[in-house]
Amino acid sequence: MKKVRKATWLFFAAPIICLIINSGAWVGASVKQVDGPAYILSVDGEPQAFFSEVSGLPTIKKTAQRPSIIAFKEGRSNRIFAQRCRELIKAKRSRVRLELVFIDSFGKQKGHWLLLNSRPVKFDGPDLNAKGEEVSIETLEFLCEYIEVIDDDD
Repeated sequence: MKKVRKATWLFFAAPIICLIINSGAWVGASVKQVDGPAYILSVDGEPQAFFSEVSGLPTIKKTAQRPSIIAFKEGRSNRIFAQRCRELIKAKRSRVRLELVFIDSFGKQKGHWLLLNSRPVKFDGPDLNAKGEEVSIETLEFLCEYIEVIDDDD
C-alpha cells in the first residue's frame, strides 16, 4: 500500500495565509495568501488549489450518487496542477479523489465535501507559457460520480 504524506496547513485570520508543504507529483512547496473566505481543493489527499467560488455542491448532509458537474471559479494554484488537469482532460478516463474544504474569513472550517471518481472536464486559465509558478484559474470543472457532505462535528 502506498504511503500518503499529509500536507501541513497553517491558517492565520484575515487575510488567511495557507502554507502548503508537499512533495507529491501534483504540486511543489509553496506559500499562498487568500484574502477572505476560500474553498481549498485537495486531489488524492494533497492540497492543490484554492478558489473563491464553487457551484454544484449539495449543501444538505446527504450523498449525491448521480454524476454532477462541480464548477470551481476564480482560483489559484501552480503550473504543475494546471498542466496535470489539462492532461487529464485530454485522457478522458483518469479519475481522482477530490476533497473540498470551505474556510471562512476567520480561518474556521465551515464545509467539507468528498468528491469521488472525479475527472476534470473543463479548464479555463492562462497559457502555461507565462513566467512564474503561480497560475490563476478562471474556471475548472470536474465531473464527479459520487459526492458526500462530510459532517465534521460528529
